[in-house]
Amino acid sequence: MECKEFIENTILKLENKWFDELKKLLIEKKYLSFSFFSVESVSREVMAEKLCDYFEKVQRHNTNAFGKPMDFDGLLEKYISNWDVVVREKIAKEKKPTKKDPIHIIPRSRKYYQNIAEKKDDLSFQNIIDFSRVMMCLYVSIIKNEGNVINDFDYSTDCLNITQIINSLRKEQNGLVKNLRFNLKDRYDTDRCTFIIIIIMFYHIKNNEIVGEY
Repeated sequence: MECKEFIENTILKLENKWFDELKKLLIEKKYLSFSFFSVESVSREVMAEKLCDYFEKVQRHNTNAFGKPMDFDGLLEKYISNWDVVVREKIAKEKKPTKKDPIHIIPRSRKYYQNIAEKKDDLSFQNIIDFSRVMMCLYVSIIKNEGNVINDFDYSTDCLNITQIINSLRKEQNGLVKNLRFNLKDRYDTDRCTFIIIIIMFYHIKNNEIVGEY
């Protein structure tokens, strides 16, 4: 996917309510900065241009496996990887049948996780939406379960809270090392870029949610 396609399908299609919340979060929390624009004066077109410029700089500052600058798909792959690393270990394992207990149980959380994980190489816009929703909903249920393994989860978009998601991700630690997992200090690090994509996808999902959907 090209950066322009991603921005056109997200930022430029947000309703006023969600666009205002998105730009306020991105600017006030200093994910993006403007020298000559106030929060109120930033239009969708200005935000789109700023984000395209930002993503291009992240690509130039980071290399792929071949030592060349990342393309936008590389940023999406990192986004998927970052989500996967904080969610996968908190999903209950399936209970395989044995002679003593022939019942095969696949927890609902694992069914959804496995289904979307099998499609993680598909970087189409629709698949990024589907992946984001499942991962956000799983992660919120993990948060509510105090970081413990979950068997079930709430798939309704009503459960999603971007402040809760971001604050929890900021505190994620890297295994036994106990360092913070994500590098948010470097403006052009792919981890910081992941957080921006999470915010964009959250508001896209909320913008397109269907009331009462489960």
